[in-house]
Amino acid sequence: MEKLVMKKTCLTQAIVFSLMFAFFSQALAEDFCADLVVVSANVITVDDGNPQAEAFAVKNGKFIAVGTNSQIKQLIGKDTTLIEAQGKTITPGFIDAHLHPGPVYPVNSRLGKVDLRPASVKTMDELINALREKAKKTPQGQWVFGSRYQDTKLGRHPTRWDLDKASTKHPISISHSSGHVRVVNSLALNNAKINKHTPDPPGGGFDRDENGVPNGICREGAGGLTRRGNPSPPSATREEKLKGYQLCFKNYLSKGITSIGDAGTNGSDMSFYQELNKRGTPVVRIYNMLGIGYLPRLKDLHLDKGFGNEWLKLGAIKFFHGNSLSGRTCWLYEPYDMINTKTGKKDYYGIPPGRSQTELDKLIRDIHKAGFQVACHANGDREIDMVLDAIEKALQEIPRNDHRHRIEHC
Repeated sequence: MEKLVMKKTCLTQAIVFSLMFAFFSQALAEDFCADLVVVSANVITVDDGNPQAEAFAVKNGKFIAVGTNSQIKQLIGKDTTLIEAQGKTITPGFIDAHLHPGPVYPVNSRLGKVDLRPASVKTMDELINALREKAKKTPQGQWVFGSRYQDTKLGRHPTRWDLDKASTKHPISISHSSGHVRVVNSLALNNAKINKHTPDPPGGGFDRDENGVPNGICREGAGGLTRRGNPSPPSATREEKLKGYQLCFKNYLSKGITSIGDAGTNGSDMSFYQELNKRGTPVVRIYNMLGIGYLPRLKDLHLDKGFGNEWLKLGAIKFFHGNSLSGRTCWLYEPYDMINTKTGKKDYYGIPPGRSQTELDKLIRDIHKAGFQVACHANGDREIDMVLDAIEKALQEIPRNDHRHRIEHC
């Protein structure tokens, strides 16, 4: 009887051990199973040792394996999402090193701007009609905004008189694709008291007709003067901005862009990015280039390049020393192939930077010494030479490996 009891006990223990082993084996197997498996694809790996593959597996947001269909299928578990790519090409996410993300609003909303890119408007008449339609839905006296027009596609820049055809009861302002030229209508100019006697501001200029009257085309800093005497643009609530940024990032992701450099972040932007991350909203990885005004505070906090995490990281200090080539405002050694409206000759070299070489040297040295990456906007060859000289001086005085200073748009 005692032997029978012992046999039953041993049998029970063996069964329990077998069940426990099976359970832990299954649990262990599930730990190694992927969250996502993609098979039957043309995977471009950007790995010289293994440039192409059929399949890959992802777990916890990380690639855990790349290989053949048979290899990767071994990582499929009961909770794994399986995608049959049917031979489609898959690449790593694209990184756009210089973007200016911003909230995207429906064009018919009070916050929406008219899309004036060539895909939306192909002629001057179409541009005017698009602005006219927006004006019909905007209270009189309030701004109508448009963005991203291209003079090279339209044949020329619009003028105040073109925009007057869209409305004379709304101030209208549209921005060039370069971001360095703005065109406003007559009402906006009159409200701002800009006329033939208004001098060009430092670092900016008004295009003028043969009588010296501003024609509405405002280059660089001149555009800012048109805000005087005009109503404030409508402001968005925090929730509207968050939804606008969410749509912006969704657009990036739809084009395969998964990481960006934000070339001109401010503290407010970063708070929105952080909030979206907390909400678990699909966003892109953001390398932040803070404006030069933040440098003193960053130095006081002893923060430098790399502070943050994989989704939101502090990287560079961004500032301008120059203007735009496509906007024909950057400073060149040779004149532009265009008539200078002030002289009637082909002697226009662009708008010189408002900063001297000595001032630029000091600024770049301060950024370099603080441990940040320099991100300096400069287009024209004369501007770029000044920036290169300043970077060279900073490195000679304070050698630093892997500084990765950069010139935006050079």
